[in-house]
Amino acid sequence: MQKILFKGPNISMKNENPDIKEIKTLADLPSGTGSEYFINVHGSEFFYKPTNLGLWGKIKSYFMPEPSYLSMSIFSDEGTTSVLDITLLNKIQNNTIANQCNIVHIFSCHSGAAQHHLDWIQGNMVLCTYNKASDANIIQLAQNNYDARTQNDFLLIEYIRDHFHLLVASDFSISYKLDDQIYSFSLSANKIKNMKSIAELPAFLHKEYKAFVKFYKNIHAQYHESYPEIFNLNIETKPKELTDDDLIRVFSRALTLETYNFNKFSLSKIETMLNQKGLYTDTSIGNAIEQGNSELLLCLLNYGNTKVSTYNLDKAIEKGDLAILKFVLEHSTTKIELYNLNKAIEKGDLAILKAVLEHSTTKIASYNLDKAIEKGDLAILKAVLEHSTTKIASYNLNKAIEKGDLAILKAVLEHSTIEVGRSNIYTAEERHNLDVIELVKKYYNSTINTITSEENTIDTTLTVVEEVPALGEGTEGI
Repeated sequence: MQKILFKGPNISMKNENPDIKEIKTLADLPSGTGSEYFINVHGSEFFYKPTNLGLWGKIKSYFMPEPSYLSMSIFSDEGTTSVLDITLLNKIQNNTIANQCNIVHIFSCHSGAAQHHLDWIQGNMVLCTYNKASDANIIQLAQNNYDARTQNDFLLIEYIRDHFHLLVASDFSISYKLDDQIYSFSLSANKIKNMKSIAELPAFLHKEYKAFVKFYKNIHAQYHESYPEIFNLNIETKPKELTDDDLIRVFSRALTLETYNFNKFSLSKIETMLNQKGLYTDTSIGNAIEQGNSELLLCLLNYGNTKVSTYNLDKAIEKGDLAILKFVLEHSTTKIELYNLNKAIEKGDLAILKAVLEHSTTKIASYNLDKAIEKGDLAILKAVLEHSTTKIASYNLNKAIEKGDLAILKAVLEHSTIEVGRSNIYTAEERHNLDVIELVKKYYNSTINTITSEENTIDTTLTVVEEVPALGEGTEGI
């Protein structure tokens, strides 16, 4: 089957397979035989609320709400537009020859909502969705799932078997709509999140895989002759053998999804999962920072395997929550890099910047000082200038001169490490700003006087030394 990548706006998915056709609009959809589509878009869950309901209708709607829809952002002739899952899937189906079958993978937030209305979809389709909720890490998950599916010639059923453990952690769902009949199978990570030991995981995965084998065999027996392009291989009844690293990846993925979709029941699940050693917590920490969830953040920071990345430190600075930032700064693995300090300077929040400056690993580079000068915020600049590691270089002074802000320039000129040179005078004169020129010359003269004074002190000392009698000479009275 031809493989087709459908990419929406602001999607950076990489496709390294030249045999996979990339399209962006509904008008680009091919016509003909069935294909395997990979729809990578930004999605949101849409709930339709009927109007003019009577009392009974309102009660029924409250206790049995209508299933949600998936709204997807795609390119159009006018730029971008939103389409419902039903619209996009039916457009694919309408371009396909009757009795052919398409395979469709949807990589987006809330992709599982597309499973709700298959009865409204025309023709034959296999629909794969990879998560039921929103997920900040969906971009990386989508890339991982896409690469796993397209980097070899495996059939769909082989792909599912080899990656079954990770699909369970992602709340994967698959539906077969064939001859107007719908057969669905869904996986859930909920039981994983409540496991007290990783030792429970293999038995659970075997049980889930056994259930999937039974599901697939029933459909295969009924449809393999009608749709050989879909059912051209019997399923392997034994699951893939998993290593300890594979099991850790399952827990780490489940942890990531739970932290992003955090609710009042999540903390106890997360604490239970963190009993496992070796989990990847970096993305989860980023989720906790973005949410401003100090309770979750502390839980993750106290985990033995946690290391604070510079990326998450940047997130904490950008968040602007001082308490959250301090939790991150207090972690033993936190180290301030030059670009973290620049992020704090750009943020322009004095309390945030001071917290970063007070960290034991902070060192001011000329690059950071330039950034503070460019910022033009006097309080921010003074905080940087007051740091014990700050040293003014000639090009920092030139940056302040070019800025043309007298208060900024004076603050730089007053620093204890300043040395005004002729090149700085030339830079000031090129700006044709008399106030700037006079201020720089004032400190230039001060520097010259200081140097002259120091030279005189040295000369005097040398003169005294010269007046000491040579060794062996006597002096009357001694």
